[in-house]
Amino acid sequence: MISVVFQVPTPQGTSLQPPCLLVEDGKLAPAPQVSPEETFPVTEGAEGVCLPHGTPAPPGCEWVPLRQAHALLSPADYALAARAAHLRHWNTLSRHCPRCGATNEPLPPYAKRCPQCGLEQFPSVVPAVIVRIERNGSAPAILLVHARTFSRPDYYGLVAGFVEPGESAEQAVRREVAEETGLAITRLRYFASQHWPFPQQLMLAFTAQCSPDAQPRCNDGELTHTLWATRDDIRSGSIHIPDHASIARQLIDDWIATT
Repeated sequence: MISVVFQVPTPQGTSLQPPCLLVEDGKLAPAPQVSPEETFPVTEGAEGVCLPHGTPAPPGCEWVPLRQAHALLSPADYALAARAAHLRHWNTLSRHCPRCGATNEPLPPYAKRCPQCGLEQFPSVVPAVIVRIERNGSAPAILLVHARTFSRPDYYGLVAGFVEPGESAEQAVRREVAEETGLAITRLRYFASQHWPFPQQLMLAFTAQCSPDAQPRCNDGELTHTLWATRDDIRSGSIHIPDHASIARQLIDDWIATT
């Protein structure tokens, strides 16, 4: 049985905070002896283990934040850890039945069932969109944005947001772009998708274009500023962009590689 060992971020009530992962020599570390109550199923051959906040790492192991673990683990190990983190978060939110309030019981392999009213719950996935907006012309560039939630003032990402009820992914992209930047986009195309366990998103990535003279505005308060970045701007390293764990970086690197 493969184990994915987490340290609960802080005492109760902070399930949105990404957990730390137990890593040993660039691999998922084996689990210590724990009670069944501290484990949960991840796949047919893997389980998640949640250790209390403040648990010291065993000799030869270290606690690594989940996102940073992407650079240490193999793609297969990181994918397993990401799935486990998603399920760990969902488990913290599904302890009680949303219809009658009773304590849920496990419904193998990953679901929950209410013993009182019979309501069944399954792990939820939250769809979100992200888009690379290109401005062609004499100096091709892409739109990078700085959100209020970013801790570093020199860090930039791409326009992104959640899909709202009743929307298609394409409608969500157009709405988010208009709300956050005031831009009208054309040639909207699907790029790829990515599981994003922070805490339970499915990122749907797109590319789009806008007119060469388009000027974005920070409309809704989510962004503090924007910039049009050329390939040379990004290659210079003067702009800090998302790391390789994110599909935002895939979108940017794909554009950089296209001449």
